[in-house]
Amino acid sequence: MKRVLKRCRNTQTQTQLNKKQRQENIRNAFSLRKKAYIPERVCIIDDVFTTGATTMEAARILKRAGAKTVSILVIATPRKD
Repeated sequence: MKRVLKRCRNTQTQTQLNKKQRQENIRNAFSLRKKAYIPERVCIIDDVFTTGATTMEAARILKRAGAKTVSILVIATPRKD
C-alpha cells in the first residue's frame, strides 16, 4: 500500500471541535506526494470516523487528482452514550 497523501500543514487536535470547525481545521491540510500515482479507484482506510471531516478532505484531494471513485473503510466509530 502506497501513501499518496502527505500532511502539508499542522492542524489543531480535532477532539473538541464540532463538525464545521473540524472541516475548517482540516481544509487544505493534505497534498499529494511527488510522483504520486492516483488510480481510478482508491480506498481510504481510517481508524475512527467521527464527523468524516478528515476522510472527506482526503477524498476531495484524491478526486481532484483524478480518482474517479474513493471508498472509505472505517475500523471504528465513536461510542454514543
